[in-house]
Amino acid sequence: DLKTWLAQPWDGRRLAKVAGSIIGVVALAVLLARLGGSGWQRWRRWRQPRGYDPVRQKAGQWIGHLRDISEDRERRTEDSTRQVVAELQRLRYGRRETWPEPRGVFRRAKQARRAARR
Repeated sequence: DLKTWLAQPWDGRRLAKVAGSIIGVVALAVLLARLGGSGWQRWRRWRQPRGYDPVRQKAGQWIGHLRDISEDRERRTEDSTRQVVAELQRLRYGRRETWPEPRGVFRRAKQARRAARR
């Protein structure tokens, strides 16, 4: 049983086996989590090809990040942050023809998050 196994003498070889097993289990869990996340996204794209848009998804995530930071700080948000949030909302909810360039908006959102954390 477990109690007798733990009571046995511990040498370097046994410790290495246990540590290797633990590292292997953690690595397997991380791999399965990553595969599960990408599999979920592929499944969503397959089930709803028109409804899934990665730019809209990412914009929604950034809106949430910036909202959480501004609520945590309990201070007035800067005009630049408000402008970035407006651009993110246009990416998330607006028509594709009205979109600004997404990479630039995500870059500015990252900068706004860094500035708000200071």
